[in-house]
Amino acid sequence: MEICDYFSFDSDHPSLSGHFPGDPVVPGSLLLEKVLHALESLTADRQAHFVVVSRVKFIGFVRPEQEVEVRFVWTEMSGRWRFECSCDGEKKVEGELELSTERHSELTL
Repeated sequence: MEICDYFSFDSDHPSLSGHFPGDPVVPGSLLLEKVLHALESLTADRQAHFVVVSRVKFIGFVRPEQEVEVRFVWTEMSGRWRFECSCDGEKKVEGELELSTERHSELTL
């Protein structure tokens, strides 16, 4: 199963003024937050309230006002969602997410 969504960040977002002044780049934490919200809103299973980020790799910069396309592909073997964010066909972020009904209390690095 494959699903996708689109989002962007306004140039006046408060996080952008300090990241980086004169040459703003959307912080990775904001990108990941949008990816998580997109997956939660697109999946039919509303019982899953927590997301485990299994893997994430930031490959390129996302600028304010750029449209970000996020594609999710369900991988049956791992039970995880693979995702990829791109702007104008250029990959910016990739990773894997797992929806869970339980809060995970330990952090594994």
